[in-house]
Amino acid sequence: MSKTLILAITFSFVGLFDSLFLFYKYINADPFNCFLFDGCNTVANSPYSNVFGMPLPTFGVVFYAVMFLITFLLFHHNNVFLMRLALLGGFVGFVFSLYFVFLQGFIIQAFCVYCLISALSSVALLCALIFESNKKTETKEGLEEKQI
Repeated sequence: MSKTLILAITFSFVGLFDSLFLFYKYINADPFNCFLFDGCNTVANSPYSNVFGMPLPTFGVVFYAVMFLITFLLFHHNNVFLMRLALLGGFVGFVFSLYFVFLQGFIIQAFCVYCLISALSSVALLCALIFESNKKTETKEGLEEKQI
């Protein structure tokens, strides 16, 4: 069992749970109770909280659900295509997370702790996937050297 893939699955689950919570709050128009920052409602009510007319947490739910599925499949089926797909998805999530944190800090000028949890989950997910990918590459290179 790969501990880094278990971490990747865990980070995608944390991101999925967080995004589902954000989606629920957004759909029900419930005010957020931020426990670290006061900016959750400011961020949620900003014009950046919708993309193509859809609440931003919708994309988070889809992203983390897909990443959960990919990492779960990767855990059970050691497959190069799945690893590349997971790395691509992780990188895309990382780039969007950077953008959304930038928006919160410099454009909206308020931070949502739940959004930051999602961003942290995305970064941690990518790090776990990169580590797992490097581990597999090192193992493969080591096997090739032993065969020579």
